[in-house]
Amino acid sequence: MIQNIYANYLTKAETYDLYAANNNSSYLSAEEPVQFAKALQPQECIEHETVEFLCEVTKESPVTWYKDGQPIVPSEAYQISSVGTVHKLVIAKATLDDEADYTVQAGPAKSTAALLVDGKSCVNYSDC
Repeated sequence: MIQNIYANYLTKAETYDLYAANNNSSYLSAEEPVQFAKALQPQECIEHETVEFLCEVTKESPVTWYKDGQPIVPSEAYQISSVGTVHKLVIAKATLDDEADYTVQAGPAKSTAALLVDGKSCVNYSDC
């Protein structure tokens, strides 16, 4: 009977993963977990302005973006890009509905920042 065991041990600096199969063999790998070298910063804008959230992680890793805990799907309004360890979320023409907490997650690491949108009355439509 094959029995697989997986355990995860955390220390201050590293994550250790122990894998055992068939109770006869196992191996230990040590890999530093992804961390934020530059966390998200709170943003403020006037309604209809473009806003950028930017972060940098310690090693190349895919990320997921969230708005108030819900995954963000790239669209005309939400553009997501990554270059190496730098990740960016661009909100085009932010509206009052975009005011929220935005989170980026890389592996187990998360960074969250708020977006505050100031509504304004447009005197001239081209200003909006």
